[in-house]
Amino acid sequence: MASDWLSPLYRESRPRIDDAAAAAGRDPAEIATVYNFGGRVTPEPLAATRGEDGRWIGGSVQQWVDELTTAVLEHHASGFIYRSTDDTPAAEALARWATEIVPAVRYAIAK
Repeated sequence: MASDWLSPLYRESRPRIDDAAAAAGRDPAEIATVYNFGGRVTPEPLAATRGEDGRWIGGSVQQWVDELTTAVLEHHASGFIYRSTDDTPAAEALARWATEIVPAVRYAIAK
């Protein structure tokens, strides 16, 4: 299961990565953080986009855009690897990710 910028695993592991980079003479800011980020893309907004355990479960295109834009701007996410977590055919889910979500996030972070 993937961990995102709000997970305890990330909050505990990223400082270790930063310390190791600094110890090796590298700027920790140059170490990209790419998230393996899954969830479902729903036709309508969900009342809650995270489960009881805090993990992202998905939402509407706009909910995805808002979440990923925040991840980039506030948590310095460098990229995302999308994986569908529902019964939506993979080609359909990936098409929505690539044609609706990714361009909107790029647009939002360019503002």
